Amino acid sequence: MGVCLATSATPHDIAINKAMRRDKKERDKTVRILLLGAGDSGKSTFLKQMKCAHANLSLADFQTYRRILRDNLIDSARDLFSAAQNENIKLSKPTKKTYTTILAADTMDWTGDTIEALAAYWKDPGIKKVWREYRLEYHLLWCTDYLFKHVERIGASNFRPTEDDIFRARLKTTGVKETTIQIKGINICFIDVGGQRSERRKWLGCFDNVDAIIYLVALDEYNMSIEENNTTNRLDESLQLLEQVSGCKALNSDNEIPFIIFLNKFDLFRTKSAYVPLSDYFPEYKGDQKDWRKGVRFIGKKVRQSFKGAKLANTYVTCGLDTRNCARVFKSIYDEILLDNVYGIASMSSSTRGSVSDSPSSIIF
Repeated sequence: MGVCLATSATPHDIAINKAMRRDKKERDKTVRILLLGAGDSGKSTFLKQMKCAHANLSLADFQTYRRILRDNLIDSARDLFSAAQNENIKLSKPTKKTYTTILAADTMDWTGDTIEALAAYWKDPGIKKVWREYRLEYHLLWCTDYLFKHVERIGASNFRPTEDDIFRARLKTTGVKETTIQIKGINICFIDVGGQRSERRKWLGCFDNVDAIIYLVALDEYNMSIEENNTTNRLDESLQLLEQVSGCKALNSDNEIPFIIFLNKFDLFRTKSAYVPLSDYFPEYKGDQKDWRKGVRFIGKKVRQSFKGAKLANTYVTCGLDTRNCARVFKSIYDEILLDNVYGIASMSSSTRGSVSDSPSSIIF
């Protein structure tokens, strides 16, 4: 999982780098934010929130998301069928017939037969059993039930994805993608990179000239394994990766870069932790299993212990599907961290610190 190279810098070098970066930002008024985290931590979803809030989506964007959502449905049907076969779960003959119709579908031009086949497919008790009992083991798309629930709308010839649809459209990030939005006259460039192991070798080239790093940890993945194998716990992987990246000398040669932590997917963690005890996977957790707030604090503490960098800024509890939450969190980051660290402008606003509340945007440390 290693991604860093060793470098060193004198205090004089650090001062020069800081001055050069501030001079450059004064010229082009661009802030560069690097989004990091393990696969499926929610980086791309947060980026889509920012794009929908601060930039106008083009017709090509909507067409792309329409295609992705339909691809997600077909892929989900295929994965459900494969899991059913592996687990010897019986499917009805009509379901097997509709499966053939589904595989023959044209993503951009669905017929009524395709929509009817998908709707009937989801009603099969065997398919529902796979989703209910085996979705973690087979890494099924987390929003599969949402997609099938809206299959008729998604399949319509005049379908135009809503923001809720866009936030659930799943396309793995490969390579390095930059998205720039403008807020109050300042360009914010988000750098999104793939989180899978095979993509992490590309991270090193993104560390230069960044003004802040947002690292996302998926709270709900404490009982899940990574896609690359079925033995490594996803939360453990995320913490180990944070330790490696935050301790990278290529980043810490300039200790002015703030590291921001998102404890993401709060909504899924709150639901899951009520029936899947956190202590089953992390025996050192001794808190009340019914109090999800204590579970969040426990994971937050492990995050702090894993951080090896020079400058840990705020830690936020976030929900990538909640537009208001993402807006509040980013406003706090913009006011309290970016303006102060990049431009040296004191913030005029403040955020409430303290214990975790019902608001997913609480700062917990």
